[in-house]
Amino acid sequence: MEEIIIKKVSVIKTKINTEKLHLIENYVNMFEDKFRKRSWGDNVKSSLSLCENVLNDVVELKDIKNQIEEQLENFFQKNVSFSIKDSWINLIDKFGYQEYHAHKPYFASGTLYITDLNSDIEFATFPDHIAKSITPEKGDLFFWPGDLFHRVLDSNKRRISLSFNIHETQ
Repeated sequence: MEEIIIKKVSVIKTKINTEKLHLIENYVNMFEDKFRKRSWGDNVKSSLSLCENVLNDVVELKDIKNQIEEQLENFFQKNVSFSIKDSWINLIDKFGYQEYHAHKPYFASGTLYITDLNSDIEFATFPDHIAKSITPEKGDLFFWPGDLFHRVLDSNKRRISLSFNIHETQ
């Protein structure tokens, strides 16, 4: 597990076993025609039009959800109780991008990278605009505070990722 520091704000980078990631690609292949473009600052297609929490609603993704939760538990070490509130698959085709955004009011957010050769994700703090770009690899799992801004830089090829929001529970 690797901690990446951005102005006293941490982005946590870890990896999961890539053996089951093909299940997400299978889901995309089966339902891509139902994925819809979002209406804000990007040209990303999302699975949110199908369901609000693919990790909970698609039984075939249970092992992937368990791996993500295990990594989160390893990091939080019982200091935080949490649940994955919603999760979705992102499709970014060649020349795709996503503008800066944050996931307030969620405690944290994260992304799992499904494909090889992904375009960079850039994290930033404002108004000082301190930024850090990271090139994710297949199986990389990143999570960060929900109020940290991030964006996807122009993609050179198709990029598939699974994103989620983490809700702090009592």
